[in-house]
Amino acid sequence: RRGDEADVRHILIRPEITKSDIDVALKKLDSVYTLLKDNKLTFQEAVGKYATDDESKRTGGMILDPNTGSSDLEISKLDPVMVMLLDSMNVGGYSKPHPFYTATRDQACRIVYLKAKVPPHKANLQKDYGKIMEVAFAQKKQVKMQTWIKNKLSTFYLKFTPDYQSCTALKELSDAAQSN
Repeated sequence: RRGDEADVRHILIRPEITKSDIDVALKKLDSVYTLLKDNKLTFQEAVGKYATDDESKRTGGMILDPNTGSSDLEISKLDPVMVMLLDSMNVGGYSKPHPFYTATRDQACRIVYLKAKVPPHKANLQKDYGKIMEVAFAQKKQVKMQTWIKNKLSTFYLKFTPDYQSCTALKELSDAAQSN
């Protein structure tokens, strides 16, 4: 340390999660599960009191879509284990405590609460605003990208290897470049 400046370094070591660590967590979650089933605690209260994940505490335990920030998730955006678990659950129900792997491949334990199920339906703005917004944004990005490519195409030299000479999409690009 020199005055107000400090030169700090650290080594981060991720501790190994053992079977006994998982057993302890499952035992604690089992008592939380009992409190939830007996209506002595709400799911949000349980998350606030017992969750160790900061993101879960911020969202009240809700899993959010990273693209839209909505808690309405499509089945395709969930991990397969979660999908199978939700399939057997009723709305307002809790899963038994179980271990799982996080997105970073760490092992953890959780209780899942099914807040609502939306049956298949025609898209509408009330129920599907996030999905409609996502599709509209993707279309706008595609139009912008195509416009940019058309504007830049005349400044690039395109040469296709014989393997791709028969590709119609590439021929259209090449023809568009030559006409500009």
